[in-house]
Amino acid sequence: MRVLVDLVAEGPKVLRDEAHHHLARVLRVRVGDEVTLFDGSGREAEARVTRVWPGEILVQVGGVRVVKRAPMSATLVLGLLKGEKMDWVVQKATELGVARICPVSCAHAVVKLQGERQGTRHARWEKIAAEAARQSGRTDVPEIREISDVTEALAAGQGFRVLFHEGERDQSLRRLIPAEPPADVTVAVGPEGGFAPAEIVAARAAGFAICGLGPRILRAETAAIAAVTLIGYAIGDLG
Repeated sequence: MRVLVDLVAEGPKVLRDEAHHHLARVLRVRVGDEVTLFDGSGREAEARVTRVWPGEILVQVGGVRVVKRAPMSATLVLGLLKGEKMDWVVQKATELGVARICPVSCAHAVVKLQGERQGTRHARWEKIAAEAARQSGRTDVPEIREISDVTEALAAGQGFRVLFHEGERDQSLRRLIPAEPPADVTVAVGPEGGFAPAEIVAARAAGFAICGLGPRILRAETAAIAAVTLIGYAIGDLG
């Protein structure tokens, strides 16, 4: 049983709000049960439930462990996708170990989020990422950045930078992977309509290599997870 908390520290700790709801209403813990607490920054510890009240649970936290982070810090620059597709990519990318997700508005994106809708969706993605981190055993939670323009996100790319584009059939990721595994990787995948020509030009100017994902045209959400998986296998902690 894993629970995300604000801070993991040895000693007594009172759990409220989401942590209380998950333990009391979902898992139905009782006094004496053991749970694992993690704080999203790489720290975790075992804790024993000592009291259960309406709205609060008291636990005794044991020794804190600082878990070694993945050898690769991956950023996923992702064109906005329709509702559940975006949610699904955030969930699966979290499970696969990305360090941050940058949702971006693109010329060919079907989804246009502004104002209150933008804030609501961002909060939803953060919640999905936190739950996916808990479920998958991560001790950290990926950063979900605010929605930005795609050219701004590309310009901020770090380390080994690669953009996956269905129009690129000659260049493969296998040929692009550096001999020395980089510490930072930025992966860019477009929305349902793909990247516009001007966005490809901006990516090249920002130092991105452009490559394809094989001979088939993939749905945007499939392409995003395939890209993260390939990067994770080639230079990360998958396989």
